[in-house]
Amino acid sequence: MIGSRCTGRDIYRTAEIAMVPSFSDGIGVIKIPATIVRCIGYWEHMNSSACDYSKFSDHCQHFGLYARRLRLPSALCLPEICDLLRTSNLETLEIHWIKLKDHVDGICELLKQNSETLKSIEFVHCKLSTSFIDAICDSLWIKGLKTHGIEHFSIRISNFLDTSSSTLPAGLASFLSSGRCLSSLSLSDDHLRRNFVEMILDVLFDSSSNIAALDLSENYMSGWPSHFKWTSRPGKQLSSGIGKSLQSLRVLNLRNNNLQRDDVDFLKYALVCMPKLESLDLSDNPIEDDGIKNMMPYFVEMSEKPFSLIDLKLGQCELTFNSVSQLLNVLSRWKKPLTSLSIGENNLGSKIGALLGKFLSKGLQSLDIDDIILVLPAFRKHKMK
Repeated sequence: MIGSRCTGRDIYRTAEIAMVPSFSDGIGVIKIPATIVRCIGYWEHMNSSACDYSKFSDHCQHFGLYARRLRLPSALCLPEICDLLRTSNLETLEIHWIKLKDHVDGICELLKQNSETLKSIEFVHCKLSTSFIDAICDSLWIKGLKTHGIEHFSIRISNFLDTSSSTLPAGLASFLSSGRCLSSLSLSDDHLRRNFVEMILDVLFDSSSNIAALDLSENYMSGWPSHFKWTSRPGKQLSSGIGKSLQSLRVLNLRNNNLQRDDVDFLKYALVCMPKLESLDLSDNPIEDDGIKNMMPYFVEMSEKPFSLIDLKLGQCELTFNSVSQLLNVLSRWKKPLTSLSIGENNLGSKIGALLGKFLSKGLQSLDIDDIILVLPAFRKHKMK
């Protein structure tokens, strides 16, 4: 958005016009609707000012200086947009529907132009080849420095076109390993496979960033990287130089990744590398009772830690009373109790009611037990806030 929420509408109005097949002019000449000009209070100046506020180029020239957040559709990812926004100091950039090289060329110029001020960048509904990813990541380096200032990086509901490759795109690997400011990484619903995720984790394991939130949800990661079993052990003290990014992790989202019971057996070794983890989302994964049993050593170890999980999501994991009752018994012994627990949409039966009643007295603030087939009305659809 440029200037304010109201003026942000002109971007999408301009994009709609630019996408018309018969449109052949530069985007700068596109007229801004009168409703938007009125909304920002400049309609009365239209006749007296030398600046034509109804023209997109003049609009950018006048308000571009104040632009900090920009949501950009692919139709406007052109070199011309860089000239129109040459006075901007963007901090947040959200880009939609990039599919062509022309789109990437335009957005790369905009990234270079704002590399010193950008803090957050998100790609949505994009198709990204290795060359596209490399070009984008290379454009984020701060001029004269082999580092970047990006704090939040997200690619969601998109396609990586070369996920079967045996190597991670060099630009992405360099971006992840050299960003000391990077605190949040989201690669959600990107059709990622296990080998690609494994390479991402390998880079993070050796990088110098301090990522606090990692979202890998809505992918297809069945076959969690097993090499973590050999690089870490429960109870093993990690040196400060190993797995620095994972050691700083506080939020891990693995929702709906088709993780199986054997996957979480390996996952518990990766979790050892995340001593500050506060939130773990494993919901919508068919890990079953055996999966919870495989993770039990991790939960037992956490009971002795001063810092442990406070938010655990295990909804729709095909669990039964047997595994959840064991889990609740372990969680009730934690020095620092959970504040939020989700075990909804599992076939737990009415017997779980008594255990839940005891567990509620341990300091729990939020409990999601929707659709767990409880007989007791008080527990049928109970959610504390």
